[in-house]
Amino acid sequence: MAHEKRLTLDEILSEPIVRKLMAADGVTATDIRKLYRSLESDRGNPPAFMCARLVEESRPQA
Repeated sequence: MAHEKRLTLDEILSEPIVRKLMAADGVTATDIRKLYRSLESDRGNPPAFMCARLVEESRPQA
């Protein structure tokens, strides 16, 4: 199997479809970077529910 290049966070966040999804969800690139930095220190793979909770918490309150 050939080695596949892993995208960087900046590359992922610059994808048009990702930008549209974030806009639809009211999430910014800054929110995602903040989430990433908070998970980076964990060094593990956090459960999906933790990621979802952190994204929800980063959304602006209406």
